Amino acid sequence: MKYLQIMFILILLLWTTGCDDFLLIEEVDTIIVFGLDTSDKEGAFTFFEASPVFSETADKKYNIKKAVAHSAREARNILNAQATGHTVGGKIQLVILGKNLLKEKNIYPHLDVLFRDPKNEINARMLVVDGDVDQFLGADMKDKGRIGIVIPDIMRTTHRVGGTVDTLLLDYHRQMMDKRVTPSMSEMTKMEDELIVTGTALLNREGLYAQSINRRESSLLLMLQRQTNNPLSLDFRLPEDFVKAENERTEMSINIDNINYETQVNCDQENFELMIDMDIKGDITQKLFYFDMENRKQDFEKQLDKQLAEDFEKLIAKFQQDELDPAGFGRYAKAYCYPQWKKIKNDWPKDFAKSKVTIRPHIEIRDYGVQY
Repeated sequence: MKYLQIMFILILLLWTTGCDDFLLIEEVDTIIVFGLDTSDKEGAFTFFEASPVFSETADKKYNIKKAVAHSAREARNILNAQATGHTVGGKIQLVILGKNLLKEKNIYPHLDVLFRDPKNEINARMLVVDGDVDQFLGADMKDKGRIGIVIPDIMRTTHRVGGTVDTLLLDYHRQMMDKRVTPSMSEMTKMEDELIVTGTALLNREGLYAQSINRRESSLLLMLQRQTNNPLSLDFRLPEDFVKAENERTEMSINIDNINYETQVNCDQENFELMIDMDIKGDITQKLFYFDMENRKQDFEKQLDKQLAEDFEKLIAKFQQDELDPAGFGRYAKAYCYPQWKKIKNDWPKDFAKSKVTIRPHIEIRDYGVQY
């Protein structure tokens, strides 16, 4: 009986259709980076595509192509004429945008082909570069690896320590469609041949570049966005009269790994009033001065609370100056004050600029290491 079963299975396997259609990896042009920048031609853009080269005889690890066109689909037709193999666009890891382009144009409609084609990768990371996209793609990567892997790795690492946001292509799509928030994405600059994440680029409701914030301000933004899955490192410089340290460094750092939030929204006033309490737990990782933590721990925590509250106040004022809401305070306004929200939902950033936002941090130091 077992013999008959085996024979039956073998007969079925003989009828199984094999793979008679395949592509060699050397014959595939896999796009891993998609770029968009300004062009000298009126109404047109410069489109970039970078793909890895798998040929053993090639000197470069990746191939960069560019085309001047009015749309991404037109550019693809031009770039396909330069391709050395079958073009595959479903592996895009990175979308690079020139800052100068974002100052002039809302590029969201021009990325329609990336959102519309189901074969495209919507988990690609969004990046704004301070300079020409061409220079970034041409950076020397001999000692680092392939550009489509290196740059996303730098972005992920910086986000992991709280130095920038982590905006995917799908996140950007949601931010542009969501009236309660304004878009934000990582920003990078090039120093000689080193690529450095400088912080976060903020766009307004129209999708245009508005301002940039540095890495520390990006950490505060992540706290406001409640994107604190990874520990955040915050640096402080305490007043000399507080630590009583003459001619001594007053810098210190803490690692934050747990934050509990409590939100209150006042809907009775003409403008929204938001108050957010943050219960923050962290550990001291650096302290360049002596302080009696055993007896004055509460005084130390209150000083950190005061400085952090002032930092939040300055950052929110910076947002309101350009009518930006990258933290998504509009979500609280809609959730707590829906009748009022309906009246201003189409112009929330302008209304947010007149709102009163108060952040009250309450830091608890759990571990301060060896006392000295």
